[in-house]
Amino acid sequence: MANDLSHLFSLPAPRTDAPLTLPAAASSGVVLPPAQTILAASDADFANFPQANQPVQSTQAGFLQVALKHHLQAVPKAGHQAILQRVKTINTVGQAKQYMRDVKNLLDPTAQL
Repeated sequence: MANDLSHLFSLPAPRTDAPLTLPAAASSGVVLPPAQTILAASDADFANFPQANQPVQSTQAGFLQVALKHHLQAVPKAGHQAILQRVKTINTVGQAKQYMRDVKNLLDPTAQL
């Protein structure tokens, strides 16, 4: 059984200095035509945004590993080798974003494009 968390709620009244709304999410850097989502972006869109040719950073590598795990779980074992080969060729931010877009579209084909 988990420990009781009630000791964390020790203030006599809720805080009033916390924001009621959060700022907008950070931009992915991919510039798309109006009304187009990243799930419908072309391969060229991923190759041409400003940071596209930067090397994959550690945080994004972690998300790539999560995408790879889900991708491997979603396809028959016969396709695993090809998937692993593709992921091994990912070196840039643009390639990583493109792969994650492809996995998202595979796992959720009803996602709004």
